[in-house]
Amino acid sequence: MIRKIGILILTAICFAFTANASVVSNPVTGENTSINIQMFSFSNETEDNGPDAIAYKKAYKLVLDEKWREAITELNNFLKNYPRSEWKDDAGFWLCYSKDKAGYDLEEVFNSYQDFIRNNSRSKWADDARSNMIVVGQKLVQQGKVEYKTIIDDMQKVKNQEISITALYALQNIGDEKALNAILKLYDSTNDQNYKGRIVYVLGNFKSKVALDKVVQIAKTDKYISVRKKAVYALANSHQPEATKTLNELLSE
Repeated sequence: MIRKIGILILTAICFAFTANASVVSNPVTGENTSINIQMFSFSNETEDNGPDAIAYKKAYKLVLDEKWREAITELNNFLKNYPRSEWKDDAGFWLCYSKDKAGYDLEEVFNSYQDFIRNNSRSKWADDARSNMIVVGQKLVQQGKVEYKTIIDDMQKVKNQEISITALYALQNIGDEKALNAILKLYDSTNDQNYKGRIVYVLGNFKSKVALDKVVQIAKTDKYISVRKKAVYALANSHQPEATKTLNELLSE
């Protein structure tokens, strides 16, 4: 088991140094937090060499390179030229995301996500879009645009695991320690490996020894190898000195 984890750690360390990262702003403090865009992209790996796939890859590379304005242009062109492409919803999601990162007006970003969800309700990106939409909505509420609070509250009432995690993460951003305990309970109460993987990502962003210890435990003992891999990635991508130390300790076992 430890040998398998060691291999995963080596892979994760290489991943951490080679993968492109994006920066998102804490919706409350305005501070920047590094995240790995590639960890969200499950569709850029394709052997399809059709014109739409080539165009999508070109646009997506601009997202990875954080060339937001260029990405917006290419993604808009893609959606115009290939409205029936299998990559349509991928491009639509990254268009919303790029507008946010490019500093577009928050109401325009919010509306973009809302339109995406309305037109792609069954997309694999719909939950991510809802989560990001909540974060943008929280910023708008903080600007005094209280009409967005009703929309956010309605969305957070939806029994959707992804949204519930985003809501708890938002609480953690303003210093509510109960959010961490709630997320830990969510992890321990589910047997869904995809849901666990999402929770691991959130835990990896907590600046907390309790959260770090939990991620280490997951990396060592979770029954799902995919979840253990995500826990190792979370450690490798963390900027916490304790995480780097833990990786080295795991590797030496």
